[in-house]
Amino acid sequence: MKLGLQTWNEDASPNLDTSNRLGTLLGSVVTGTRAGSLIVPELARGEPFYFFHPDALPSRPPSYQLPYELIYPVVKLQGQTLSWSFPAFRFTGAYAQYGYSVSVEIIYGVF
Repeated sequence: MKLGLQTWNEDASPNLDTSNRLGTLLGSVVTGTRAGSLIVPELARGEPFYFFHPDALPSRPPSYQLPYELIYPVVKLQGQTLSWSFPAFRFTGAYAQYGYSVSVEIIYGVF
């Protein structure tokens, strides 16, 4: 029996299996709430990966702007470039009427 972290895609194919390989963390970056990018030459040393977590959440938006939706960045890895952008909030007539971009810390590395 294998030991380690294993995750699967929706189609049940393996997504991550730390019992087969172990990644090396290279660094992290805090996005703020605007689009940006970072060139990381070390990403060429292997198969790049990333994950992120909120750096800070809005403590409480002004009461006149409730309900609201948190907008997380779209992160892309292309060659040696790590980039992120925030999709535009689109009011659909559903629950959320306002959107707030969330600053995240992106941790990146290679397998």
